[in-house]
Amino acid sequence: MGQLQYLEAIRTEIRIRHYSYQTEKSYLYWNRYFIRYSTIRHGSEITSALIERFLCYLAKQRQVSANTQKQALCAIVFACRYVLKIDTEHLIFPYAKAPKKLPQVLSSEEAKLIIDQLPGYHHLIGRFFSAQDYD
Repeated sequence: MGQLQYLEAIRTEIRIRHYSYQTEKSYLYWNRYFIRYSTIRHGSEITSALIERFLCYLAKQRQVSANTQKQALCAIVFACRYVLKIDTEHLIFPYAKAPKKLPQVLSSEEAKLIIDQLPGYHHLIGRFFSAQDYD
């Protein structure tokens, strides 16, 4: 199966399953990218090590986010499972984890704790501007 037939087969499988057009574009993009990166000639050459190497390349060289890395992985696994009919259960690869984000706004309790730690004049100003939150 040539690259064009392969990509057309992915498109067909996506449409059979009623995935969104945006998902179709994304999955085709990532599979094209994976083929170019790995220079494989046939789907039987796909291994978990090859997929993991591609995901590491995306993370280290391209510095993509964890969600982008997951999207690429899902696109490749989709093609393996539904187009190439490869059992993906034996493929082992790590899912990237997005870094934990700090909250951008303090809760009332957190603000009270900080204001209570302020010295003298600053404590008075902090209490004044948050008076409705104090008992």
